[in-house]
Amino acid sequence: MKSLLRVALCAGALWVSLHTSVIAGSRLVHTEVSVAGSMHGLGPSVAPADTGVHRVAQSASIQAGVLGVRGFYNRSLGYSGRLMLRIGGQYLAYRKPNRVNLDKSAYIILQPDFMVGMAELGARWQVLKGRSLYVATSIAYNWHPSLNLRIHAEDKLNFDGLELTPEDVGIVDLGFRWQRFMPYVGVGLGKVVPKRRLSVGGEMGFFYMGKPRVSLDYSGFLETTTIDEQIPTVERNLSGYRFLPTLTISLTYRLP
Repeated sequence: MKSLLRVALCAGALWVSLHTSVIAGSRLVHTEVSVAGSMHGLGPSVAPADTGVHRVAQSASIQAGVLGVRGFYNRSLGYSGRLMLRIGGQYLAYRKPNRVNLDKSAYIILQPDFMVGMAELGARWQVLKGRSLYVATSIAYNWHPSLNLRIHAEDKLNFDGLELTPEDVGIVDLGFRWQRFMPYVGVGLGKVVPKRRLSVGGEMGFFYMGKPRVSLDYSGFLETTTIDEQIPTVERNLSGYRFLPTLTISLTYRLP
């Protein structure tokens, strides 16, 4: 009887030991499989701990509109993803001479010198989270804030019997100049951080150019007039033209 009891106790102790070893081994194998699976994407993985590091959203955008082409590099600010810093610029130039017919055989030449060349630094802010509406603001530096127009005659001009040669007409240089630093405010449609790799949107706004200054230089028959005394009057009449509107279609590419 005592021998049987001893055998039973030994068998029970052996079963408990084997059972514990199996459980421990299964846990170890499960842990190793989980780690390996997470490394190779083959099984369940343990979610990495939040390190508190914010992933920066970046994009590049091109805008085309009435003032030429604007290009920007955009970078997110803060953790919300609704505020983007942007830096870029735009360029537009027009210098093509135009012939204006005054009568059947007489022309004058209008030679414009117009260029919009700006470097911009600003930001875009998503008004409502999840909505495709944002406001934009920036400060632009325009290194050519002027519009110049040269006028001269190509042939003889006849005004009711008064004939003027190109030398008599001379050359007229008319210029308009604005301030170099131009603040910008606008609104747009589109996500400041696009969900797709490539997205399309639109933006409209205006630049504040300041009060224009007028310059006038001439030769020929105008030298016998007092037209230059009218420049202050012209400047007062143009004082309301301080805003430069713009309307663009934008194409944004989200960077990796």
